[in-house]
Amino acid sequence: TLGNSGNIQKEKNVIIDNGVNAINITVNGGINFLVSYLKDGTGAVTFVQGTGRTLIQVDSTAVLNGVPGSKATISSFGTKDYLSISNAS
Repeated sequence: TLGNSGNIQKEKNVIIDNGVNAINITVNGGINFLVSYLKDGTGAVTFVQGTGRTLIQVDSTAVLNGVPGSKATISSFGTKDYLSISNAS
């Protein structure tokens, strides 16, 4: 998973400031991959399964669409990416 500037997000706390624009983030975790996201904008953030990966939606959603301050985490093991989302309201 790379940021817009190409920086690796592994073991980072990433702040997503997408304003009102809806965006997609492709999940391409890896061995011992862990990242957390904090939503700063108001637009929805949708996490999309990467090629050759299995995205497991722990909270039955792949959309981070709560108020600013809502959070998501991805923990990967092998080819499985576990996505946990907490949409604060």
